[in-house]
Amino acid sequence: MPPITAFSVSIIGLVAALAIYLGARGTTLIHRLSAISGVAVVLCVSVLPFYLLKAFDNLGSEKYEAGFIAYLAASCIAAVVALACCVRLFYAGRGRAA
Repeated sequence: MPPITAFSVSIIGLVAALAIYLGARGTTLIHRLSAISGVAVVLCVSVLPFYLLKAFDNLGSEKYEAGFIAYLAASCIAAVVALACCVRLFYAGRGRAA
């Protein structure tokens, strides 16, 4: 992967790890959603190079284009949910400690 892509994937992976960590600390719905979205992000990041290669090798094929768009949508949604859950859990934990 190019350096900027590898850097952004590393940052997304760190957010996913934080979401899994924060989600594993509780049993509420937001904790479970955090852990599930973190795992989804890790799965999306782990198969990213395969789908990128398939998409770029088959640029004219509509068969891979629809799958690639669906994959990008799922990974973006999972990343946004993981980040939102991290922020919510982080601030919720700080509010109780004060």
